[in-house]
Amino acid sequence: MPAKGCCDCYWSEQSCIRTELCRRHSRRNHCRKQEAVSQFPDSRIILLGLFPSGKEKDSEVRKKCDKIHSILGETPVDGVEYINPSQWFLDKEGNIDDAFYSKDYIHFTEKGYQLVAEKLRDII
Repeated sequence: MPAKGCCDCYWSEQSCIRTELCRRHSRRNHCRKQEAVSQFPDSRIILLGLFPSGKEKDSEVRKKCDKIHSILGETPVDGVEYINPSQWFLDKEGNIDDAFYSKDYIHFTEKGYQLVAEKLRDII
């Protein structure tokens, strides 16, 4: 059974992505965004999504990451800017560019960290 009250269920065998739990995560996500805006009304709030994992665009881990991105981005809230950073790291075919990730396609290389720093600087 997926863990309650956290996103661990996205990675479990009995993934909540195709169940009612997914809708609850989406509603909770929306409420958390609204709460952040109400607590910090004069702030710019940026919600940065997951960095991609899995070299190929059709890998199982990438599909799960993409689903999480769709959940995070599907309920916009005024005052919260959602950014999906996946495109920062992908080549023309949608695969992770080897220059930015180590051989495990989870950890960044020095060039990957530099890219993240540059992108965040541009956003802020």
